[in-house]
Amino acid sequence: MTQQHGIARRSERLLPLPEAAARLSISLRTLRSLIAAGKIPVIEVSARRKAIDPADLDRFIDEQRR
Repeated sequence: MTQQHGIARRSERLLPLPEAAARLSISLRTLRSLIAAGKIPVIEVSARRKAIDPADLDRFIDEQRR
């Protein structure tokens, strides 16, 4: 990871909610429920856009395996 202006730049881009839902093979509605329950953290990119860090999605998947 490189640093620019004190912020770590990630090699993977943030996932829009529909793309994150597709990666999990679940509906967008189910993903929103998981977010509301605090099971998957969400990043507010703007007032109308939210995204998920791929690392958080991977962490959620790993937790479901246990």
